[in-house]
Amino acid sequence: MISPAPPPGAPRWAVPCTLALIFRISDTGIGMTAAQVDRLFEPFSQAENSTTLKYGGTGLRLVISRRLCQMMGGDIIAESEPRYGSTFTVYLPPETQSADLSSKV
Repeated sequence: MISPAPPPGAPRWAVPCTLALIFRISDTGIGMTAAQVDRLFEPFSQAENSTTLKYGGTGLRLVISRRLCQMMGGDIIAESEPRYGSTFTVYLPPETQSADLSSKV
């Protein structure tokens, strides 16, 4: 994908490059409120307790995924609407700022 420079006020994932790998994962599940989406990338946090009981998990998968993307100069954003599902979008630049990512792990 070729894109112009990000406009003023662009989200934090908008990196100054001409190429980017962008992919989206969408579902038609239960969806989330804005407040739930705001907590998604906090360690050990889940949308709500009933979700934790039904689906399990520790609340670390998205935190780890986001940190890996950020180490490569990109990010993950989440969009959701209750009863209509969620979309997660990953943005990655073609090259990282540093070739040695092992020091950031």
